Amino acid sequence: MRSPVAGFVLIALSVGCNAVSTPTGPSLVAASAEFSGEAGAATLSARSSTVPIKGRLEGVADPPEPDPPPSTSFSAHLAATVNATHLGRLTMDYSHRVEGLNGSGSAIFTAPNGDSFTTTVEGTATPTSSPTAFIVVETHTITATGGVGRFADLRGSFVVTRTVDFLDPFTAGSIEGMLIKQ
Repeated sequence: MRSPVAGFVLIALSVGCNAVSTPTGPSLVAASAEFSGEAGAATLSARSSTVPIKGRLEGVADPPEPDPPPSTSFSAHLAATVNATHLGRLTMDYSHRVEGLNGSGSAIFTAPNGDSFTTTVEGTATPTSSPTAFIVVETHTITATGGVGRFADLRGSFVVTRTVDFLDPFTAGSIEGMLIKQ
């Protein structure tokens, strides 16, 4: 003979097993919906952090490719290694166009795991006592859409100050600026 308690347990188990449940928490789609609209923008901004960066850059510049005379413009390329606080060790691939003492271009910074970000670059060169050497100051600006992986929501800007000599392809300098990570 069955006891009334055993019947109750069987009914409770069958009702509980038929309940619809999600084995995991809310989906990323639902979580991202929380951040839409003005209130979401304020919440997202409250979660961002601004950090200073400082570091070094060392690399090799390809020989400049001058435009035909009488132009004073040329195209240039730099491959460098960067080591900076809050960024770590990165490679930099930088192509730019120089007209007179001013240049502009874009650079891609890549971490060993493939995470990367892109900057737009504006710079100015100042001649030194050597006719082939310059001190170059470049401002790198990171856009909100310029990153992949851990750099996906990275914004900010930093300044690279480096020396370059057209007779020696080696270039080195410092990096200093501010980054905003959402």
